[in-house]
Amino acid sequence: MTDLKKVFVDSNILIYLIDDSAAQKKKIVGELLNPDFIISTQVISENVSVCLKKLKLDKQTTFDFAKRLLANMLEGKFELTLESTPNHLSSAMVLPVPSPTKHAERAITDCKIVDVFYPVREDYK
Repeated sequence: MTDLKKVFVDSNILIYLIDDSAAQKKKIVGELLNPDFIISTQVISENVSVCLKKLKLDKQTTFDFAKRLLANMLEGKFELTLESTPNHLSSAMVLPVPSPTKHAERAITDCKIVDVFYPVREDYK
């Protein structure tokens, strides 16, 4: 899939996946989303906030919903291949990598990247 086919997903769309009071929207979003979507760090933060404050979910459920490896690009250009699909990232982009997706990385330019793991991986303690 090329970058032109990628979709930026806003907070409310992802919230429908966990909000049981919006069953029809949850079904539609589940059918529309594919693994090749892009979210921002702001979307992640907004989703955690809505899960805790509006939906009144407990912390464990909230963080289980957000349980992903995130490659957060601070600067540079980077290729992150998920399974066999290359994804081109640049500054301020975030890409979720669901566990246990096979992936490979390649820096296109010098990069600054932050990887976020939740829950904490035992092999990195």
